[in-house]
Amino acid sequence: MTRCYGMFTPSKDEIAISERLLDERIPEKILENTIIHELIHTNTNCRDHGHYFHKYGNEVKRTLGYDIETYVSKDAQLLVDSVYKPKERPYVVYCPSCKQEFSYKVKGKVYMHPEMYMCKSCRCKLVRKAS
Repeated sequence: MTRCYGMFTPSKDEIAISERLLDERIPEKILENTIIHELIHTNTNCRDHGHYFHKYGNEVKRTLGYDIETYVSKDAQLLVDSVYKPKERPYVVYCPSCKQEFSYKVKGKVYMHPEMYMCKSCRCKLVRKAS
């Protein structure tokens, strides 16, 4: 997960929560709101942020006091970003044509053999970036 804090996957009937929210410096309220937000998505009528999502979100606010937002508030995002430091991604390949870079945490197939892979944007062969 990148910028989102949680995600419900209907095909697996699974909720995933970003590891960023598990940091003890992040207020529990943000984690609780995210879990409740994703629980609302488990309702068949609430797969998107439409009418039913808002209806159930308002019901949760009225009964439990949680203010469920459809997207992460700027304040919460700034707080989490100030605490969370992304993991280093030292293995980089790039496209010599469009200059787009792709970074990885581990030496995987793409990094070890970039010539076997193409850029997602321009379909040019990738090159390992000198470190």
